Amino acid sequence: MSKEIKYPYIVFKLVDTYYCVSSECISTIVQLPQYDKIPESPETVTGMFRYRNQVIQMLDLRTTFDSSLWQKNAGILRR
Repeated sequence: MSKEIKYPYIVFKLVDTYYCVSSECISTIVQLPQYDKIPESPETVTGMFRYRNQVIQMLDLRTTFDSSLWQKNAGILRR
């Protein structure tokens, strides 16, 4: 009998290391949108954008994971 996976994991690779996040924590994955930079914001904050009539703050995970080689092509919105 196999165990049912209630919340599968989102797996992503940064440089040569794989990471995973429970899909229970993720509401949506989107392509990088047009965004506005926030003046004098912390290094981890890239900017903000409008998504489904809400203003979303965008974080740069490269600063969190210290990975300058990671391409900026997708964003993850947390619940």
